[in-house]
Amino acid sequence: MFRSLTSEHISKILENSERSGEREHESQASTRRYQFLYFLIGLIAAIGLIVFFSLTGDRVTLTTVIVAILGFVGGFGVGRTTGRS
Repeated sequence: MFRSLTSEHISKILENSERSGEREHESQASTRRYQFLYFLIGLIAAIGLIVFFSLTGDRVTLTTVIVAILGFVGGFGVGRTTGRS
């Protein structure tokens, strides 16, 4: 089997490997873009909620919203750090 392996075959294998690496890189870049978009949407929503409840003067709900946001951020951070080990 290996005796029939020519330089043309090796070139084709290397070419396919390079294309596979490019596809993987594009997939990772796309994932990072979507994660950043989700983060941005969440940040805008959180700021919107804080501004809304601070303008309405509802301190109890504002405190609850801030605690919920901090809890979510803390849980997200813990999940990301423990997921990397």
